[in-house]
Amino acid sequence: PVEVLEIQDEKSVPVNIEECLVCRACEAECPEGAIQVVE
Repeated sequence: PVEVLEIQDEKSVPVNIEECLVCRACEAECPEGAIQVVE
């Protein structure tokens, strides 16, 4: 889903975690590999 993460101070921050489906799409899309989803 959209708007689960937000960029703040050049970092990805979870802002709507209850909407996360744990699909890991954000991990795949992060060009730096800096996002890790932990269940």
